[in-house]
Amino acid sequence: KIIYIGIVLIITVIASMTYFSYAFFTREDEYHGRLNIVAGTLDYRIESNYLENNSITLSSKEVKEIDISVVSMNDMSTEYDLNYASTGDVLVYYSSATPDLPRGQISANEVKNIKVILKNRISDDNTVTFDVNGGFADKELEIVEEKESITEVMVECSYSIGDIVKTAGYTGGADSFIPLCDGKYKIELWGAAGGESRTKAGWATNEVWNTYGYGGYAKGEISLTTEDELFIYVGKKGATGILGSGSKSGQTFNGGGSGIGSADNDDAGGSGGGATDIRLVSGNWDNFDSLKSRIMVAGGGSGSAVVSKTFSQRAGGSGGGLSGNGSTWRYNYAEYKNPPYNATQTTGYSFGKGEDGLSKGNAGGAGAGGGYYGGLANKESTAGGAGGGSGFISGYEGCNAISESSTATKITHTGSSIHYSNRVFLYGVLKNGNEEMPTPDGSSTMIGNGSDGYAKITYLGK
Repeated sequence: KIIYIGIVLIITVIASMTYFSYAFFTREDEYHGRLNIVAGTLDYRIESNYLENNSITLSSKEVKEIDISVVSMNDMSTEYDLNYASTGDVLVYYSSATPDLPRGQISANEVKNIKVILKNRISDDNTVTFDVNGGFADKELEIVEEKESITEVMVECSYSIGDIVKTAGYTGGADSFIPLCDGKYKIELWGAAGGESRTKAGWATNEVWNTYGYGGYAKGEISLTTEDELFIYVGKKGATGILGSGSKSGQTFNGGGSGIGSADNDDAGGSGGGATDIRLVSGNWDNFDSLKSRIMVAGGGSGSAVVSKTFSQRAGGSGGGLSGNGSTWRYNYAEYKNPPYNATQTTGYSFGKGEDGLSKGNAGGAGAGGGYYGGLANKESTAGGAGGGSGFISGYEGCNAISESSTATKITHTGSSIHYSNRVFLYGVLKNGNEEMPTPDGSSTMIGNGSDGYAKITYLGK
């Protein structure tokens, strides 16, 4: 009897261990007449520089390719499924060039690297959240409700002709663009406007004058491949002048010179606006190797520096065009033109940067605009603002590219409009900030850009 009871106990223990081991890792649920195998203690981790809490938010109609790693935290081979849920209509594919598939078998502690392509089909922001479903390697794995498996492979271009595939506003740093498709792209840039001047004269206590120069516009079409990467630097609008003898409003991102307050504390010039440009080399905005890699530039306008109520017209020089625009000023309602402190294709304060304002008498000086070359400060009468920065498009007639061997202390111009990279734009348009140009949203037109810079890239097809 003792032997018989012992054998029964051993069999019972073995059977219990087998059952509970299996149950420890999985559970079986009957769901709408379907058997789902759902991971119990199976554990996976999602890693991606593009995700925050396993989620990514796409802007209106945005198309994006991201890299996702699925990490198995288990000590056995399992089935895995990278799936997603979204807040709106979105297409989710895996790339035909992905190292691993989004669904299959994963070994103990293995990492699967998956390239995922997302296309937001709605006009609003759309958040996509990823998850991993897992189960035993010898069991058929089914996706849970309200989540979608990534089953479609993207082998053709995910862009449609006319898609706006990239927009960029001012961020204080560089933005990058890597095309998802080979083809032609239209690039449009708007330079930033200069900053307002300020006065505390008796007739206008602490009044702000928006007589700054406006930013220019650049447009062209270029062929790109999925191996290319462009870096976008968007200029900031110049700052309003700060009252106080020698007080500076500060230099502006991407080349705008600082405004300065007058010696008698009555007036202060605004800062120049920053340029907006496309580069082939990243780095700090004022890094020379990065600056000389620019293949398209929309110049920024200068700040204003008004010292009398009669100076009611725009005094700052506008940016953009083959050369920026010089400043103007008014006295007793008569208009005067100062010497042309604007930048050109070969001259200006410096390559990429506008000059800081100069304080003269009872007038605070305005900062010049950034550009291909930055503008110069007004040295005759700071009442008239400063010069705007010039624009540049590789391949545009009248532009003058620099040589690849140029350094910050020795710039050599080639006399050719084509950048040393041989990247060329077709159908170029280069406008000064005193000319008519499209608004960034494309709905209308305007005379110059009066705010921060902007960039837009549109896919034109193969």
